[in-house]
Amino acid sequence: MLPHDVHETAAVRCLRAGKHVLLEKPLAHNVDAARRILDEASRIQPRRVFMVGENASYWPEVGFSGWRFRVGEMYAWQVVKAEELISDGCIGDVHMAKAHYWESEAQSPFAMFDADNWRYKVERVGGGILMDGCSHWIRPLRIWMGEIDEVVGITSRDSIKSMEGESLVRALIRFKSGKFGQFSGTLTSAFVSKQPFFHIFGTKGEITIDGDFFGGMTLFNQEHPKGLKLGSQGGFMGSFKPEIEDFLDAVLRGTRPKAPAEFALGELQTAAAIYQSTKTRRW
Repeated sequence: MLPHDVHETAAVRCLRAGKHVLLEKPLAHNVDAARRILDEASRIQPRRVFMVGENASYWPEVGFSGWRFRVGEMYAWQVVKAEELISDGCIGDVHMAKAHYWESEAQSPFAMFDADNWRYKVERVGGGILMDGCSHWIRPLRIWMGEIDEVVGITSRDSIKSMEGESLVRALIRFKSGKFGQFSGTLTSAFVSKQPFFHIFGTKGEITIDGDFFGGMTLFNQEHPKGLKLGSQGGFMGSFKPEIEDFLDAVLRGTRPKAPAEFALGELQTAAAIYQSTKTRRW
């Protein structure tokens, strides 16, 4: 896994050498560099695959199954697990979703929290958690609610002294669909409770995705006022295998990656918009 500020150099060199490329999210450390990578990828040889490794697209509880296309434009996500409940009318009409990325140095299953870690350096990352872990939580909101129209947000820092960028984020989101959402991100050195990663709110009920990297989902509605536990579908940790399998299928069988590389620009643009809102104190 490379620091974000060298994504452009590494990706362009590989693409020009005629290699298949799986580039870990985010595309780059800023939007301009990301656009240059996408421009280069658009010129690659036929049958060469360029895919952005955003494993949240393969998060089982999120329910990603693919992108439908019509001529000339991207059409719509098909989400299965949460969307099955939504399409069956289990929570009525969806009007809001909430995402909460949280991670504790003391409790995380990922061994990456040392003082010299490049992920704590603004120059290498392009920012703080908005440019890192938060993208995994922004992606499902875009899958469920559609593209983001505007945001208003605030950022701050927690108790991690070695981290140069933000470790706390709060934002309100207005989607082009007219729906709205809440987003929050927390990276802390403290011990914290397991709060749900996601809430999807409807006119008749609610779906929660558990705050556990190994999964779990619960349905609340009139039939299940105390909540129907749907069990783990694999969780965040179950998203990496299907992501790699999708890339291999594209390389070996010529299939289209389920998540178009250009879609990954949305997480970067959302982060940039929150940073801008933090400076201007406006939408």
